[in-house]
Amino acid sequence: MDQLSTSIWRIYGRFASGAHGLPRIGDLIHYYRLYRKKTKEEVATSLACSIEMLDDVEQHRLPFDEMTKREALATALEISPLLLGLPPYDAVWSRSEELSPGEFNELVVASGAPIMDPLIVETYMSAFALLSITRDIPASSRERALTYWIQHLMHCISRATGVERDQYRALLYEFFHHAGWHSIEQGDLVRAYDETTAALEQGSHLANTELLISALDQRITISLKQKQEALAIQDFEVALWYAEVFYRAVSRPLLQNASCAAETHEIRNE
Repeated sequence: MDQLSTSIWRIYGRFASGAHGLPRIGDLIHYYRLYRKKTKEEVATSLACSIEMLDDVEQHRLPFDEMTKREALATALEISPLLLGLPPYDAVWSRSEELSPGEFNELVVASGAPIMDPLIVETYMSAFALLSITRDIPASSRERALTYWIQHLMHCISRATGVERDQYRALLYEFFHHAGWHSIEQGDLVRAYDETTAALEQGSHLANTELLISALDQRITISLKQKQEALAIQDFEVALWYAEVFYRAVSRPLLQNASCAAETHEIRNE
């Protein structure tokens, strides 16, 4: 994924972009309501609104720009302030509604909010890509490199705050996930299980179902190789639940949004 042309908030999920370059508020409410296992009644009570109003917001029929409501939403569903454009990540409200991912990132970084510049993230991912793609690196050298980067990122996490910390967590997820895959190739299944579980923990911190599903899939593979069928089935059931949340609140809205965009393009060209 090209970090320079992708919104910083993508570390939390592949949501459809809306006004001011932020994810669509209705999709966020739907996703986190399902992920946090909250009922509509509970969320509506937290927001001091009716269930009907909540439905209208989730279905994009009603705006939800009032900051006090967004703050209540962030608290009720444990949503990162970046996703909602809340302080200290509120610089995007000063610009027009149409913001490209690059423009969104520039505004947030320039505001001085605790966030990592995508250029730095891209540097980390270049190192990761080198380890992932290059096949002629000796196994021992690959392990030392992975251990170095994992320890480095864990140190960065211990010192960072806010979204910057979550950005490091997203990077650490990639390195742990790859380390687990490498350990599988080397036949060290115990180490592979621990590394993949560590990746899973990072995905859980980010509440990112795509990352969680991928890590669970890898851990299922390890459990089956270890003849631990019960653990594999348990992880499979959890992965299915995450897949349902992802489809209902992320994948389906993305497909619907793409379909609407295509229809609009056809109408304009008629």
